[in-house]
Amino acid sequence: MKGYACCDIKYTDTLRLIVESMLTAKALKINKAAFTNVLAVLLIFLCRYNFQFAFLPFTMLQLVQYLGIIYIMSLILMHMFSFPKWLNIFFLYVFALGTFGILSALRDISGTLPLIRSILNVPFFAGITLLIINLLYKNQRLEIGRLLDAWIYASIIQLIITILFFLNNEIFNFVYSFIKLESSIDDRIDLLSLRMIGLGNQFFGAGFNYSIDIFVMTLIPYVSGSKIYKNKLLYWTVVVSIIVVGILSARTFFVGLACALLFLCIQNRHKVITFAGKSIKAILIIVLSCLIFYNVFKSYLGDMENTLNWAFEIFINLFSGEGLSSDSTDVMYSMYRFPENTSTWLFGDGRFYTADGHYYMRTDIGFIRLIFFWGLPCTILYYLYQLYFAKIIYRKSKVVCLKPFLLCFTLFVYLCNMKGYISGDYFLLILLVFTIKEYKAQRSKPLNRQIRMIT
Repeated sequence: MKGYACCDIKYTDTLRLIVESMLTAKALKINKAAFTNVLAVLLIFLCRYNFQFAFLPFTMLQLVQYLGIIYIMSLILMHMFSFPKWLNIFFLYVFALGTFGILSALRDISGTLPLIRSILNVPFFAGITLLIINLLYKNQRLEIGRLLDAWIYASIIQLIITILFFLNNEIFNFVYSFIKLESSIDDRIDLLSLRMIGLGNQFFGAGFNYSIDIFVMTLIPYVSGSKIYKNKLLYWTVVVSIIVVGILSARTFFVGLACALLFLCIQNRHKVITFAGKSIKAILIIVLSCLIFYNVFKSYLGDMENTLNWAFEIFINLFSGEGLSSDSTDVMYSMYRFPENTSTWLFGDGRFYTADGHYYMRTDIGFIRLIFFWGLPCTILYYLYQLYFAKIIYRKSKVVCLKPFLLCFTLFVYLCNMKGYISGDYFLLILLVFTIKEYKAQRSKPLNRQIRMIT
């Protein structure tokens, strides 16, 4: 009996060790997955919101882009980098735009470097975007919802920072004491009393970024793999936060919100009654949430009248009989000035900024600045490239709703460029890299089946 008892003890100990080792391995796997997810979200944040610490010689965006270049070079050296042949025309398009841009910039290289970097967003962002996708989908199912969640998690970090800055100027002062600024901190504090400012996310750019976020939040319900959408409280909290902070950051957000709603209308065109019911419910949730938000934080907000008047100025003027206008739109219309000679219309002047750092020809209008830089033909080519970029994604992706989504997004980019120069390349690129990974995984399935059949 003692022998049997001894065997039972040994068996129990062995079983316990096996279970403990399995639990430890599972915990390590979970921790590793959590770390890679957090790292991916952090990299997305640094790619989206560009800022520079005062003690560093380069911006955080440049830092992660250098990291991406190192990563992609290591993959090439290890013969682990390849791309589908259907991307050849796309890369030819990028190469042509880059060549035309550099040739135009040779006339005034110092004032056009920011634009050249923007035109060449794809090669600059390719490496870091590939790293982000590989981190998110290492041993994970290829569901686009996971990528969209990571995008929104990066936005949540920015939302929290922006709200803290708005509620407490001391936090803003402390953080920005470490940041290199083009304008004085006092100027930004004055603006902070009127509108929300984030970390590397302010003014026109903030309106554009929050518009992408609301686009993503409208897309999430129609795709698989989103954990944010499964948690309805989290989902609606983020939606309301994006809308509130977006409106109080830049009035450009209204354009993005309208284009996102257009996507929802197109997506639900065959379910009008159901969509109308859900829309009424969504409006009630958003209105009630805004009222709760205001009542909770009104002691910190001070006088909100000026802020609300600024945010809704264009609608206040419309309903008061002054037309669809604001101080911002009046300034914008005054910047609609065009070339006065054929040479500039055809080839541009090769200038984007003046020697003293102002916009060339004192215009901030995106498409007009491009005409002055490299002429009308290249400007048309550039905007067709934006549409082509979106087209290759929705044609190759398995996500059906990406077509109306990306067409509405491209429309939004075009509308924004009637106000200022902006590019949606990074958002499109991260979707493209996911689509490539999805395409490669789909192509490898038949080969894996053949291998299993042979073995």
